Amino acid sequence: MIYDWYPKMVKDNNTLYPDRNPNPATYTNIANDEWALGTKEIRAWSNAANLNMGWYGLSVVSWGLNLMLDNEGGRLHYFAQKLLQITWFTLAAQVAFAVNINVAYVRTGVWFQNAVKNSVSVGSSSVNIDERIWLFNPANVVTGTFDALDADRMNHEQQNWISIFLIAGAMSAVFGPLSDKYNVAVFEKEMAQWEEAYGSEPASADAPAVEAPAEEGSQW
Repeated sequence: MIYDWYPKMVKDNNTLYPDRNPNPATYTNIANDEWALGTKEIRAWSNAANLNMGWYGLSVVSWGLNLMLDNEGGRLHYFAQKLLQITWFTLAAQVAFAVNINVAYVRTGVWFQNAVKNSVSVGSSSVNIDERIWLFNPANVVTGTFDALDADRMNHEQQNWISIFLIAGAMSAVFGPLSDKYNVAVFEKEMAQWEEAYGSEPASADAPAVEAPAEEGSQW
């Protein structure tokens, strides 16, 4: 959904964001997809989309392959379990990316027009289109223009945060049982390998020794 909302929207909208003409003289002050994809807001959303699609796509594939081919403590099961553990760090990265999305937006139309970054003008009133760093102008309420405000921003940010909380809740619910399942599978696999090599489980060291009965007539 995040990818569709922003990166794909820019790539598919050839009216507002056409492909950049390779001749620099022809694209000066003309909105284009290369510039739009490089703006702060679209870059922030793209990073979040790429993280979600890449990491959770890999996790789902490894989970499915493990269920079909392993799930008994083998290498594929180990790989899927490690991905599950690392997902906690992915959640932390999602939170950081969500915060970055929020701060990527310019707050006022005045700053959008007159902003200076590192002593260089990046506002739209004094620089060429490819030197501007923001796509959405909060003061432009005219829909259908290339730099109109992002009217769906709040809704999209809320949905992004809700997805993070839902994933965190799901992780909290399944992490323990799946970890236990993996540990049991590894134990059973190792026991099966031991029994195959040695025949049976060794007697306990604490078990009392059983003495052979004395022969009849023996003094003992």
